[in-house]
Amino acid sequence: METKKTEFGKEEYIKIYEYKRVKVKDTIYDVLRLDDIASANKYENESEYDIESGKYKDRKVAILFTDEGKEDFYCLPLTTVEKNLMTDMNPDDKEKITYDNYLAKCPNAEYQVVEYLCGRPILKILTDDAIKEHFKYAASPSVNESLLNIIGDGTAQSFTIDPTTISKIVGKENALTLQDPNKNIRSLSEFDIGSKYTELKKKLVGLDEQLKILLANITKNISLSVSGMDKEKTKELKSSLLIHGPAGSGKTFMITSSAGLFNVPYVIEDATRYSPVAYKGSDIEDILLNLYRAAHEDKEAFEHGIIFIDEFDKICKYSTPEDYAVKQDTQNSLLTLMQGTVIHKTVRKGLSEVELELDTSNITFVLSGAFEGILNEENVDIDDLVDYGMIRQLAGRIKQVIRTTNPTKEQLKEALLNSKFSYLKLIEEYFSIYNIKLDVSPEFMDAIVEEAYNKKSGYRGLSAAITKCINDVLFDVYSSKQTVVKLQIK
Repeated sequence: METKKTEFGKEEYIKIYEYKRVKVKDTIYDVLRLDDIASANKYENESEYDIESGKYKDRKVAILFTDEGKEDFYCLPLTTVEKNLMTDMNPDDKEKITYDNYLAKCPNAEYQVVEYLCGRPILKILTDDAIKEHFKYAASPSVNESLLNIIGDGTAQSFTIDPTTISKIVGKENALTLQDPNKNIRSLSEFDIGSKYTELKKKLVGLDEQLKILLANITKNISLSVSGMDKEKTKELKSSLLIHGPAGSGKTFMITSSAGLFNVPYVIEDATRYSPVAYKGSDIEDILLNLYRAAHEDKEAFEHGIIFIDEFDKICKYSTPEDYAVKQDTQNSLLTLMQGTVIHKTVRKGLSEVELELDTSNITFVLSGAFEGILNEENVDIDDLVDYGMIRQLAGRIKQVIRTTNPTKEQLKEALLNSKFSYLKLIEEYFSIYNIKLDVSPEFMDAIVEEAYNKKSGYRGLSAAITKCINDVLFDVYSSKQTVVKLQIK
């Protein structure tokens, strides 16, 4: 049978994944690591793409769900959301559809195949370090053969490897890590805060001033960390931040959206998971190890990093004397880190253990929580935080407080209609994969906005209300050949 090119031809862009089937203890996992972004052609009735650009140019790469487990590399088309993120909502600007830009805008590059649904892979972002270890030394072709041999026989710890080579080994680059450590950044325009703000405004509605404050303070901290100023002076100039506001007002989404824009390692932690140092369970210093791993075990990159701690209000309030003691001690442990100090931690390297000296002086700390009871206060001060349950020394380290509020009806509707991550738009994109059209009446959108506003559930309330309505039709969608899903007032 004659084959012909698809109608999109060279307009199709794909993600190429390195594939491994790895065994951890007694469990086998299918794992993918993003290796390139490329333009490609596919012919009808065929299960592979002809690659037209990038490191695999002129090769054929199979589509993941056609014959998984038999090839070293697989590919999947870029989604509309990914193209929008990479090109700042201008998918026709194909020069921005690159591997580096993908990592900058969509930083998760390692996935576990959880299951296959109707032949399509369901991917989960890979977080298990034991599984990640199998990709630790997956070097790009630009790393020379002798270095690969050194790494392969397990003796790499005996050598000093420069950051550029390390970045090639792990398959990622970090702008700050790769700079000449003796060269200070003298132009603040290098931080490109304006484009970061423009990008975030497409995702977040009604948080313009909050975004400006957050971006400005993080930029200040990072610029101080690479300025070459005396360490004690930079510690005094550095700002620790607190974001407070009601549930659904955009605190967490603002953090998650901002975190990956600065080309420095970052972690987002839940305060309730941690206890004081030397208590059972995860102690607060373990956050440093998480940031160290996020920096690919590069101490220089680690020292420029950002630590976001959400649900922080939960370790300020207490109900019993015992609860009070534990939470106060946890805050004291965090205070030690925020003041800037060198922490000694032991980590396992292969079969041996290595002691690390982790300097926290330049790390940016951002705390976040609802802090109910002080929500209506425009100017939260140290005494307000102490009254809430924060120890005074820690409250004194907070140099910038950012307040979020319940969105207005107009802001809710703007988010529903125009945010890049509108739940309605994401559902629409998901259905379009299966050639199903989403038909939403204006009256329905008004009703969703009204419900979220009246319940004071904020932006989160929009997705909750839409999910409830979508759930009513999902069974019919999956059990029939329905081509249109109508959302309207009954």
